[in-house]
Amino acid sequence: EGQVDMVTDSTFRERRADKDWAWKDSARGNFSNDSSYAAVAAFLMLEFDLLEWGDNVLISQVGSRLSHFRASAAGVPGIGDLDYNHTGVVGSAGLRLLHGRHLMAYLNGSQGFRAPNLQEVTVLGDTGSKFEVPNADLAPERSDALEIGGRWRLGDAEVHAAGYINLVSDFIDEKELSQSEWQQLGLDPADVGSKPVAQRVNSASGLFYGAEATVRAPRIRRVQPWLRAAWIHGEIDRGGESVPARRSPPLLGAGGLRYDAPDKRWHLGLFSRFAGAQDRLHPSDESDLRMCEDPEHPGKTYKDGGQACPGSPSWWTLNVRGGYAFTKQLRLDASLNNALDAQYRSHGSGYDEAGVGVAASLVGQF
Repeated sequence: EGQVDMVTDSTFRERRADKDWAWKDSARGNFSNDSSYAAVAAFLMLEFDLLEWGDNVLISQVGSRLSHFRASAAGVPGIGDLDYNHTGVVGSAGLRLLHGRHLMAYLNGSQGFRAPNLQEVTVLGDTGSKFEVPNADLAPERSDALEIGGRWRLGDAEVHAAGYINLVSDFIDEKELSQSEWQQLGLDPADVGSKPVAQRVNSASGLFYGAEATVRAPRIRRVQPWLRAAWIHGEIDRGGESVPARRSPPLLGAGGLRYDAPDKRWHLGLFSRFAGAQDRLHPSDESDLRMCEDPEHPGKTYKDGGQACPGSPSWWTLNVRGGYAFTKQLRLDASLNNALDAQYRSHGSGYDEAGVGVAASLVGQF
């Protein structure tokens, strides 16, 4: 497989609130004109039955992938003409145990290789929450992951659970530059404005681990409880300093009850979506208005006022959905979302989610 990206023209005009909304022409966009980025890969995957006894089958899977990345950009400020290429080989192996039609367990190990893309290496300019600068010395990151999980199903009851751990070397991270550091790069303070200046760098390593689960309990008087949840923890080792990963999500999930009529012509469900609080923040998160805007001073972060950012609060919503089948070919589906009109936003989002919402659809098939 392969892909090629070409930047033929990235010159643009911009205007910003901290510059009185005046239009300004830029001699260079976020990328150099005539930049290119290419990625090609060849891979082989083999899967075969390793053992079989009774109702059990042990399936083995092994594979390998060769990846090559190449990029070029002319006249990158502070760097000049840039050409780089990276090649990596990775492998994977796994076992999957099937027990009849009711039980499946698996164990997978895999490696990853990712070269920095054109934006991470050459981007220069305002990218939303920050002003980014290039780094020609950015190196690829590699990862080693292990995942274990299983699924059990009997009738209408089901349990699926999995856990994983992923160790990333030369993790591509982000650091905020001081004013003296970014001025050495020849940046004009008028172009930077009031936003933090950030640069992508390779940290020593990154460690990520997490778990997810889905449970559907047996029906009681035609009512079925269900729950699904996912959690992830990320930590970046900067060589003597450990910080949370950028924009780490909190515990997320949903759960509720569903009733199906005896004739299966209609169903009704009551459920909640929820998220836990997240106060584990990467240093660059604290300069991000989407997560750390001070409500007492709109447009400013807690960090601007010398305060610690509290992060994102927990939230939950109450929702109702149902459906009715007039015939085998015609069905009505309807939902009431966020019935209690909760005000909330997902971690890392700059916008509050919608309030009460009603939706209905008439579906016909033939």
